[in-house]
Amino acid sequence: MGFKHGTERKIEQRGIAQVRIAFIIILGFSLFHATVHSSQLRDFESSATRRNRHQAESRGCLLGSAFSDIIADVIGEIIISPLTEVGGDMMAGSLDRVSPSPALEHIAEDWVRQAGDPDLPFFRADLSYQYVDAKLDGIDSRIETGYGPWALQVRHTRYSERDPAETLRLTNIHGLLRFSSDQRFEMAIGMGALLLDGERSTSGFSVTSPLNWYPYNRMVIRMAPTVSWLGGHTTRDYDISIGYVRRYLSLQSGYRWVQAGRESIHGPYIGFNLYY
Repeated sequence: MGFKHGTERKIEQRGIAQVRIAFIIILGFSLFHATVHSSQLRDFESSATRRNRHQAESRGCLLGSAFSDIIADVIGEIIISPLTEVGGDMMAGSLDRVSPSPALEHIAEDWVRQAGDPDLPFFRADLSYQYVDAKLDGIDSRIETGYGPWALQVRHTRYSERDPAETLRLTNIHGLLRFSSDQRFEMAIGMGALLLDGERSTSGFSVTSPLNWYPYNRMVIRMAPTVSWLGGHTTRDYDISIGYVRRYLSLQSGYRWVQAGRESIHGPYIGFNLYY
């Protein structure tokens, strides 16, 4: 017993150390990048909403454009695939993990989602703080509620600039289809809207494809790319993080990059997640 507890303690300490190292690397990159590029909220809003035939975002953003095309292709396939046998099986797998059918009673108990597991949550709440530069930071909150493959997610970010005093709010609302065949992997496809509120308010269509990978029992790597269209302009939101996982709670540190044309808001963040 003592050996077992000692091993678990070493694994837990190793997980905490990995999260700390990842956050230090991310913070260092942000501090370096902030010295060569600074984004203003007013410029970002203007770039995200103004109409211009010669959109600046088409230049120097080949990677982002290709990534958007990939997301659009994947979403098209996943939306159609639930009508097929493969898509139906993926959704059935998510449903069976939260509500196993009698035919699956022989399946190992750890395959079935338990209360407090981080994947396929019935309810999840996130809160994080993002550092952009000395004059600009953000508070991000997210609520997700669902059952098995179906969920609704609302994410709200408030960016505040001190000199000059400016505020920009981004709100994403997505309906999600969640797919999880075991405790190690979960992905989702979502469709909905982005609401941008700054000097003026606007909204547009939005798609997202969050992915959670659990390489170890106490670690999660999360990616949440989102692409939105506001008045014919594309806004891209890239979010990647690493987290230390416990039952009902996880701590995370990551990097988020929101881009509209040649303007962007980006920096490291740290936060926590509660789930049931």
